[in-house]
Amino acid sequence: MNAIHVNNSDNVGTALTTLNKGDKALGVVIKENVSKGHKFATEDILKGQPIIKYGAHIGVANRNIKSGEWVHIHNIDGERGRGDLDSKTKEISQNGIRDHVILNNKKNYTLSGFRRPDGSFGLRNHVLIIPSVHCANKVVERIANEIKYGSVAMKPDSKVVFFNHQHGCSELSYDASQTQDVLVGSGTNPNVYSVLVV
Repeated sequence: MNAIHVNNSDNVGTALTTLNKGDKALGVVIKENVSKGHKFATEDILKGQPIIKYGAHIGVANRNIKSGEWVHIHNIDGERGRGDLDSKTKEISQNGIRDHVILNNKKNYTLSGFRRPDGSFGLRNHVLIIPSVHCANKVVERIANEIKYGSVAMKPDSKVVFFNHQHGCSELSYDASQTQDVLVGSGTNPNVYSVLVV
C-alpha cells in the first residue's frame, strides 16, 4: 500500500511513501511528485470546492485541481482564523511581565497560591495535557482519565486537566500559527504548573 484514503467522503489521499509522476495510488495516476505524508487529489476538485481529509473540511481549492495532483498550500485556501484577511485586525503587543499597582496599601491581604517565574500568580496548580493536533484528542483524554481515575495518588493541590480542539492537521501557515498561539497561551496560564503536549 503506497497511500491511504481514510474516509469515504475524502477527496484527497495521503502518500505513505514518496510517489513519483506516473505512479498509481488509490486508483489514480499521480500527475506530479508527492512527498511521503503529503496529499494528492483522488478526484477532480473545482475551484471553491472543499478539500476533505479524514472526513473533515480542511480548506477550499483556490484553483481547479486534477485527480492525481499534489494538494498543498499552493492550491488550498484555509478558512479558519483568517485574521490575515481582516483589515480591522490589529497587532496587540503584550507584556508577559505584569505591572502591579497597589491602590491601597493600608490593608494586608493573604492569598494562597503559586508564584510563577515570570511574576504571575496562579490560584491553581494544574498539569495541563494538550493535543498538538485534533487527531490526538482521544489519546489526551485517555491519559488524563487514567491519571484522574487510576491508582496513582495525586497531591491535593494539583489536578490534571485537558482540553480538545479541532485544529492542527493540514492547517496552512496562518491557521497553524494561530493554533500554536492559542496552545502556547493555554500552557503558560498562571494556573498551569506543567504541560504535556501529545
